[in-house]
Amino acid sequence: MNIELEQEGVWLKKSYKYIIDELNLAHEQQMALIPPSAPSVKGLQTACYYKPSMKVGGDYYDFFKFNDHLLGIVIADVSGHGLSAAQVTAMVKMSFYHHFNGEENLEQILTKINTELFNTIKTGHFLTTFLGVLDLKKRKIRYSRAAHPYPFILRRANKTLIELDTKGMMLGKFPQSQFEQKEIDIKSKDRIILYTDGLYEVAYQKKNILGREKLKNFLLNHGHDPLEKFLENVLEDRKKYIENIIHEEYVQEDDIVIVTLEIES
Repeated sequence: MNIELEQEGVWLKKSYKYIIDELNLAHEQQMALIPPSAPSVKGLQTACYYKPSMKVGGDYYDFFKFNDHLLGIVIADVSGHGLSAAQVTAMVKMSFYHHFNGEENLEQILTKINTELFNTIKTGHFLTTFLGVLDLKKRKIRYSRAAHPYPFILRRANKTLIELDTKGMMLGKFPQSQFEQKEIDIKSKDRIILYTDGLYEVAYQKKNILGREKLKNFLLNHGHDPLEKFLENVLEDRKKYIENIIHEEYVQEDDIVIVTLEIES
């Protein structure tokens, strides 16, 4: 009996090590999907934050440098967490690389990607996304959205937040979806802020104790901080606010991505 228990213990330890090794490998593979830094574009500063709630997750962002003044930006959030969401994220990245060219209408690009993902994803997963093309020569951004949280333009000159709102349903869930493209002027010192819902959705006692309005306050309060400090201070305010309500150390339960781009003078 003792020998059987000992053998079972050895087997469990080997199985546990195998699972941990596979998760570590999956983590390394997923981190390879995330750009280590934004492309160098004259007249633009960037700062990003990426933290999955587990070893792997379903949040994703990327940059596409089409030329010296044209930059594509993607942020996406795959439903669910863990390995299955991470696998879908890899498929999503490949789909954007195949279709996103910086010239075609963004509605049409999202329509193509939706069709491709609907026909490919068989796990029930879907995703939200925001797709933008930033033109630093014309000082404009074209954008489209698939049910993703509205990004903001933080207009630091007059301390206001502009929501980049467009219509559009999530990708990969329905065989046909409609999307909308809009365009807006950008100004010197503007900050474009993209994020996933883990930034403002924090569940406690069956309620969201944070929300977008509180997030807006954090962003406006630190609008004049240098870009790197801006992200750091917003996240610190968020953490303090949450812990003041739950009265214990906050443990992240959802993936979080923040992408910020500042237009230089």
